[in-house]
Amino acid sequence: MKRLEQGDKGPEVERLQLLLNGHRSQPLLVDGHFGAKTLAAVLEFQEGADILVDGIVGSVTWAALGIAPEPVEVHRVGGRLGWAQIDCDKHGEGYDRTSLREDVAKHFTAMRDEAHEEGAVVTSSGGKRVLSSGGGKAQSTKSLHYVGLAHDLFVYSGMVDPETDPYVIVRDGTRHWRVFARCADDKGMPMTLDGCVHKTQKTKKVKGHFIDFTALMEKHGFARIGQRAGYPKIYGCAEWWHFQYTAHLVAGVTTFGSELLKLYTISQVKDSKPWQFRGAIWQQDWF
Repeated sequence: MKRLEQGDKGPEVERLQLLLNGHRSQPLLVDGHFGAKTLAAVLEFQEGADILVDGIVGSVTWAALGIAPEPVEVHRVGGRLGWAQIDCDKHGEGYDRTSLREDVAKHFTAMRDEAHEEGAVVTSSGGKRVLSSGGGKAQSTKSLHYVGLAHDLFVYSGMVDPETDPYVIVRDGTRHWRVFARCADDKGMPMTLDGCVHKTQKTKKVKGHFIDFTALMEKHGFARIGQRAGYPKIYGCAEWWHFQYTAHLVAGVTTFGSELLKLYTISQVKDSKPWQFRGAIWQQDWF
């Protein structure tokens, strides 16, 4: 079901109001408008269901109301694995969804739902990268985006203003970052973090409730990568936002070409830039 909040209108809101009325002695007017009375009813229901009380109706609240998550939409070519579209949380100019390989989508969805339970968001700059794109200092032609195994958080949902960004980005060694997701005040853990600001190349100390988003991603099989050589001159080389599913890749064995052919036919990839690197081996000349 669609994610709903105050101000939304439409048939999904009508369904929400009908479901809420099943838990109320004084029923709401079913008018399809998420106004103040519907918000109060949502808050009351969330408190009674012992879930995050934020007035936003996402997958956890829908599930508590008895609505199971919708199946992930999969686009398949022949007998190959397909691309799945997964809803994300829109922030700024970011996207409201991502596209990943169908067998990886279930792991990403489980991660997203766990983040939502803590009041955190999962933003998106996208997952799938078309075969005709790529290259340059900020994009690898052997990126796991081509094979449906990588997701980018929205690149401006962190490192802009750590006091308000959904994510606080903390330096972790010389090349890596650790991402902390801002939570609701009664969720996560209280922390004081030194959040990096790209524009000034300084840190800002912030306090709040956070979860270690990098650890959450790793729990579900998604690994971070290090910054590229062009950073800090080129912001796109920071790569704090990039996470890739590597649980099934075998070091010294899995080739880039074998992963491409799980999604595409040879005729589809043979003239593409990524296919030129089909012989690259995971953890040898492909990372």
